[in-house]
Amino acid sequence: MQINKKIVILSVSFLYGICVNLIYRPFVYQNHLNDFGIADIGNNLTFIPVIYFTSYFLKKGYSYSKYLEYEGVQEYMKEHIAKNWIDNVLKAKNFILRGKEAYEQINILGDDSVPIQYHDRYWKSEVIDFAFLQQDAFDKIDCYSPIERQKYMMEFILDICNAQFDFKGFEEVQHFFKNVINLLKQMKK
Repeated sequence: MQINKKIVILSVSFLYGICVNLIYRPFVYQNHLNDFGIADIGNNLTFIPVIYFTSYFLKKGYSYSKYLEYEGVQEYMKEHIAKNWIDNVLKAKNFILRGKEAYEQINILGDDSVPIQYHDRYWKSEVIDFAFLQQDAFDKIDCYSPIERQKYMMEFILDICNAQFDFKGFEEVQHFFKNVINLLKQMKK
């Protein structure tokens, strides 16, 4: 039986943090000892390894977002949702990734130093984010959306994102897509 070294280190770090917080720290404070702040950094000594190993496991692919790669899930979605649902989800994901890349370039170079297409790409990703991904848990309609409505909204939003527009400047792009987002949010109600 081989034990993963990283899991052992994570477990030991976690146990150390519990011991420091439950035993050592109260002892230091009750006896007014000067331990040069070691009792107060126990959380950090636990937190840092936990964050490191969590990011390690996420990088290794232990993520729920990979569900689209499983054949059983693909078959279920094609049969119960729509034949093109997975393709649409991947298209939306691609728009969001390309929008993030465009946003980074816009931030680095400035609004007027990048081509209009960067602004177009960025704002199309914002349409998907604001009008499809974000939900209002306090809204009766938005807190739960039936799959038929989700299919309709996904296709409608992807039609907008696939459309070609002729903008003269980045201000026009921003104004247009903010209005689109506002209209789509009103459609949800």
